[in-house]
Amino acid sequence: MIRSILTIITLLVTILVSHAQEPTTGNEHKTWIMGVPQHIFNNGIRIEIDKKIPQTNYWLTVAPVVYYKGQRGNRLWGNYDVYQMQGIGMDVFFRWYPAGLKQSGGAYLMAGGGYQMVMQEFRGYRWNSYQEDGLNWYVYDETPWNLNSHSATIKTTAGYMAIADDHLALDLFIGWGFKYSQQSKPSDSYYNISDDVYSFGGNGFLLIMGFRVGVGW
Repeated sequence: MIRSILTIITLLVTILVSHAQEPTTGNEHKTWIMGVPQHIFNNGIRIEIDKKIPQTNYWLTVAPVVYYKGQRGNRLWGNYDVYQMQGIGMDVFFRWYPAGLKQSGGAYLMAGGGYQMVMQEFRGYRWNSYQEDGLNWYVYDETPWNLNSHSATIKTTAGYMAIADDHLALDLFIGWGFKYSQQSKPSDSYYNISDDVYSFGGNGFLLIMGFRVGVGW
């Protein structure tokens, strides 16, 4: 999968370079539908829909995301302890192209925020105690249990959308954000799984970077 993504990026960059001398008249498309491939690594599918606000250089972006995993993860992807996962989320952004979106693309600033909810199924991560013959005994409990994470974020990014062949675009961006999350689990005796800001239940400041690929009309 990683090799396929790198191949797609290489092809897109080649196309963009070959069209670098095209006129920079305004792009007439009012809608772009962009995929964000890096969310695949988190078992998510994210689509961003850009709609131009008439008579301005502003765009409204609505970005739904769905998370799903129906079987245990693997160590390579870093989710080996998660047996199942389901979740949804939604972000809303305002995107501003200071010089407008030209035929070949344009630089932009973006700001907004969103919310997501994710349910993960774990097994283990706790010890149960009991008494027998006057002694305390502990047994490892592998009963399935759910960790539910609710997160709200605010984000701001800067990026550049490069347009090739009029309808195809590659968008690179970088920025920062802040994330606040709350988690619920069956009881306090279960360990806290999420321990960094990039996990579903993490809190703090985020470094944001990535790319989008999509089509417009």
